Amino acid sequence: MDALPNANIDDFRSEFTLSTIPEAKNKNGVSVGYVPDPTKQWYIFRVSYGREDKAYEWLVGQKVFAYVPKQYAISKTTNKKVLVSMMSNFVFAYLTEQDAELYVKGVTKIKKDDKAETLITPIPGLTDILHYYYDHTTTLGDGKNPPTTIRQDVMESFIRTTLLHDPHVKMAGKDDVVFKTDTEVRVVAGRFQGVIGRVVRHKRQQCVAIQITNQHLCLTAYIPSDFVREIKA
Repeated sequence: MDALPNANIDDFRSEFTLSTIPEAKNKNGVSVGYVPDPTKQWYIFRVSYGREDKAYEWLVGQKVFAYVPKQYAISKTTNKKVLVSMMSNFVFAYLTEQDAELYVKGVTKIKKDDKAETLITPIPGLTDILHYYYDHTTTLGDGKNPPTTIRQDVMESFIRTTLLHDPHVKMAGKDDVVFKTDTEVRVVAGRFQGVIGRVVRHKRQQCVAIQITNQHLCLTAYIPSDFVREIKA
């Protein structure tokens, strides 16, 4: 694949910085900054009845960094541009495994008299609408599927791409694209500089696909071949 001539991937490490992710704020003005933490993972949750904004506000109110990817669309009632969710019924959150269990199932593990105990205390207004999005491609030792988690660098690319509110950025399924590479690439120039993913063709246009789940891809706008560089293993 063509790439920037004489480009060194290490020269492009500045493409993504924490300052490019704004603080999350709920309607009450509560702010939460995104800080990488080895004890946390990015979870994707399914939310019932299109209540992703409600779940987002609750999580941010608990000082959790949460994210709902949005894009501008024309409102049918006002005929004005409004931000709408790009993935209806989904919300992303950066959590420890214990907090994820607490918010989804109301389950808290504690030690009492040197013995592990599990307390079940459903959270009103949250545990009834927030659900794990399970990874059906993986099976644990107990035969169950684990919750889907997203690699940190992949999630950061997803946030950076969707925060642009570019009308050409879109969600798609694997069957909607043709993969041109088997390896990951990094975008090294242009508006999507720093984004990692795989080069695909979608509706006769070349773009970079960020794989969020086995069923969901986020596609950048058109990316020239000279703007991508293969990531060496």
